[in-house]
Amino acid sequence: TWSYFSHRLVSCSATTQQWADLSLALEVNQSLTCVNLSDNELLDEGAKLLYTTLRHPKCFLQRLS
Repeated sequence: TWSYFSHRLVSCSATTQQWADLSLALEVNQSLTCVNLSDNELLDEGAKLLYTTLRHPKCFLQRLS
């Protein structure tokens, strides 16, 4: 069976620094495998950070919504 850690960040007004913090958490926390970012305003800088992180070999995210 799969066990995973899920985190919800729904309807947040995140800053670029907060997106950077989330990106770092995705790289270093191998148990964080499911993230819900519904209804978030992901601006260009946040999108770039998230895209780069998702391609990182240490990112174990399995589900992003």
